[in-house]
Amino acid sequence: MKPHELELEARLRQVLLNLAEDFRAAGVTHVPRAQAAQTDRSAAPALGAQQAASAPFAGNQVSGAGSTPSVRGGKAHVEPAPMGSQGEGSSPGAAVPAMSVPRAGAAAASSTASPAAAAAAHSGASPTAAAAFLAAESVPAAATQPSAATSAGPVSGGPASATRPAALAAVPGLLPLEAAAEPDQGPLTRAERMAALEALASDVRACTRCRLLAEQRTQTVFGVGNPEPRVVFFGEAPGADEDRTGEPFVGRAGQLLNKMLEACGFRRDDVYIMNVLKCRPPENRTPAPDEVANCRPFFERQLQILRPEYICCLGGSAAGALLQSRLSLGRLRGRFYAWRGIKVLCTYHPAYLLRYPDLKREAWEDLKLLLRDMGLEPPALKARGAS
Repeated sequence: MKPHELELEARLRQVLLNLAEDFRAAGVTHVPRAQAAQTDRSAAPALGAQQAASAPFAGNQVSGAGSTPSVRGGKAHVEPAPMGSQGEGSSPGAAVPAMSVPRAGAAAASSTASPAAAAAAHSGASPTAAAAFLAAESVPAAATQPSAATSAGPVSGGPASATRPAALAAVPGLLPLEAAAEPDQGPLTRAERMAALEALASDVRACTRCRLLAEQRTQTVFGVGNPEPRVVFFGEAPGADEDRTGEPFVGRAGQLLNKMLEACGFRRDDVYIMNVLKCRPPENRTPAPDEVANCRPFFERQLQILRPEYICCLGGSAAGALLQSRLSLGRLRGRFYAWRGIKVLCTYHPAYLLRYPDLKREAWEDLKLLLRDMGLEPPALKARGAS
């Protein structure tokens, strides 16, 4: 078959998979998840190189010899959102009744040209940062095979605005930006924020709410970065590397996150990086609902102290935990939401992108949407315009 025929077949399979996920979300349980996951995984190889080539962080190398794969800043696997979500996926053309109203123009702004045009826009001006994101090495399937019982597998790519539904289901936490309440605290100085974060980190270190996690952790992983950030990157949970070092996103997925930040013109100390859970789950599994509930007071207070302009949720688990949504990440992408007066954007977890590099172009569209709303321009485009 020709490449375009393979891609079309993969997209058709994805549509069927999304329909199966919608049936499961509605309580229809006779659709075999294992069969759906296998169908989706079989479609993934047909998509790879063509779409990945147009994001500025694709390629073949990840720095850091000897690092071991792990999810959440380390573990690479498919991440369904917690509390019974459908998993990572999009549903092209699906119309879902809604409460959430996208920011004006957000969906249109996320539209993109062809992969070739996108590659041309980002390849010449800043090759080091612009090529690094797409230069990340894929994780071998055998090393990180997701369980069919917990995930639906990869998602086929495409322009974000072409696959976003016009509206989203009415679920707790998804509010129009205009209706969102402001955080219930006044401005804090930098010193006050640092002191408040340290006090909260001390409480986290003493926490034993999740007995199993407290018994097995090496240390808690609180967060790192600028205490006065414009944007917070919000992941799922620590992996093995993070449990050892006490810092989020230091494994292979963390290396890819660094490349994503560089492509945006950020350094790690420009932003703040944190996770839903502060302890590593056994075997890097997806956080359980009770674990998310136990950590909720900590991460919500942490975000209230930081009070960023934006929160970028990395993966379905982080998006589901913050927005308290059961919608798949594919349905949540491409628009802004509000959490206590803070704009929220959702994109793929770097570990997921390591496993399915064909989705890096879609992740780059999400990041460009974030930058546009922040009034910033990716370094590659800025340099290209100045030349």
